[in-house]
Amino acid sequence: MSPDERRKTIRELAAKASRDQLLTAVLDALADTESAQRALDYDDFGIGGCRDGRVVEAEYAARSGVGDDVERSILTALRG
Repeated sequence: MSPDERRKTIRELAAKASRDQLLTAVLDALADTESAQRALDYDDFGIGGCRDGRVVEAEYAARSGVGDDVERSILTALRG
């Protein structure tokens, strides 16, 4: 499924979802952002540090940035 198709499906399902389903979706999204924003550790740099630190840090910044955007969107929607 393409990203566009996936987003369309999510919008359709969200329009019909129960309160509990929506709450579960939001809490799962928060768990995913927390995982994406975890601190870097030794494993991120590969066996023996074979991955370039700049690449690892760029990946972390991207994940963290997306997590921030998702959390900000959830806060904005919940605050009305």
